[in-house]
Amino acid sequence: MASQIEIINLALTKLGQRHIASLAENNEAARFYQANYENLLLSELRSHVWGFAKARIALPALGTTPAFVYTYEYALPEGYVRALQVGDFQPGVSLTDYRDNEEGYYSIEQGKILTNFAAPLNLRYIKRVSEGLFDPLFVTAFACKLAHDGCYRITNSNSLKENLGFEYKEAVDLARNVGAVEIPSQKLPDDEWLLARL
Repeated sequence: MASQIEIINLALTKLGQRHIASLAENNEAARFYQANYENLLLSELRSHVWGFAKARIALPALGTTPAFVYTYEYALPEGYVRALQVGDFQPGVSLTDYRDNEEGYYSIEQGKILTNFAAPLNLRYIKRVSEGLFDPLFVTAFACKLAHDGCYRITNSNSLKENLGFEYKEAVDLARNVGAVEIPSQKLPDDEWLLARL
């Protein structure tokens, strides 16, 4: 499994640069990735439902309550990146014809989940996991992202950056497609037209 430095060195290989042993080195590549690695990683993790980063937890309610609309609030768990399911709510049929208000099932505000779902709140989410848990195809795609975003700063080459943009897109598409094949098939939810006939 890859480490942070190994992923960065894969990006540097794509840039035609020498490898680094640590982010403490005094060169442009080490400075760029020390400043930007974590933000680029979190952005990439938020961009898709990566199977290796899925997590679930049952959250206890906080002792405080929201000022209005919702009844309960819960602290987001350590490493939270993106919600996949909150309580019983999952994306599906909207039933807009039958909805009597415009409030959502939950709202994420200032590090908390506000909702009317009582405790414990079941949460499925994308989590910031250690590099050792990254899927190998994600490692390649993320290395392309690191190379692309650091390209001009490190190499001063716009043409290389453009080529890395295409390589990044292909690597992400491959990682997403392979990941999608691993997910068991799911039935589509009934739509409003079908539900009206029940």
